[in-house]
Order: sequence, then C-alpha cells, then structure tokens
Amino acid sequence: MSSKIQLFRNILRELRHVRKNQKAPFDYSPVMQYVISEFRNNHLTDAQKCARENESVHLAETYLNYLQNLRKHSVSSYF
Repeated sequence: MSSKIQLFRNILRELRHVRKNQKAPFDYSPVMQYVISEFRNNHLTDAQKCARENESVHLAETYLNYLQNLRKHSVSSYF
C-alpha cells in the first residue's frame, strides 16, 4: 500500500493526463477541488470515524487504478 500523500499525487497526475488537451487550467477545475476536499475531509477519518480502518485509502487506490487503466486503454486503442 502506498503512502497517502503519494496516492494523492498519483491521482492528480492521472487527472492531469486526462485533462491535458483542455484549455482551462487544471488547478481550478471542479475535479481538482473535489479531490483535494475529499483528502482533507478524510484526513482524520481513517482512525476515528470509518467502519474499516483503511476504507478511504482503499477507495482512493481503486480510483487511481481506474484512472490509470482508463489512460492505458485510451492510448492503446489507437494502435
């Protein structure tokens, strides 16, 4: 399992790949704001409020996996 900050950075990196052809700056996009707010809101959730200790980390890893596979599939479909 990767660290939470590395997981956060990887998600943002994948989102930048998805949005690289769009004109609007990524830093101000609603997606970016949502991801940041979710990581901030779940900062203390892992140990204090979640039914399972690593629920939010598991959800973030699943989302990262989805984004990575989406990018790989879209690139490989052109060849």
